[in-house]
Amino acid sequence: MDMYLEAFPYLDHFIGAYMHQDWQLFGNTVEEVVASFVKVSDTDESHGLKMDIKRFVNYKGNDLDREYQRLFSGSVEPSSWDMSTREWLLWIERLVGEELHKHPPEDH
Repeated sequence: MDMYLEAFPYLDHFIGAYMHQDWQLFGNTVEEVVASFVKVSDTDESHGLKMDIKRFVNYKGNDLDREYQRLFSGSVEPSSWDMSTREWLLWIERLVGEELHKHPPEDH
């Protein structure tokens, strides 16, 4: 495995497990896919995905499209939603935050 990819384990898991060519197994829209991810994940995983996206976007900056292609070939293309890689990832991050806000963790 790419050592660089290991630095973003939550993003790697989300893209590899949820946003592959059969992503619609988890919902008809990206919003539904993200909701499915948040529902089955623990809060730390959801927050980890948000943090991984922020770090990935900030770290790669201008090289984000090429790095996404290199690391996640075979996964969905952000351009399928008429978005840049940056816009698409930040949209995913926002959706995760919205789902966490809708369904805060229960106090034990």
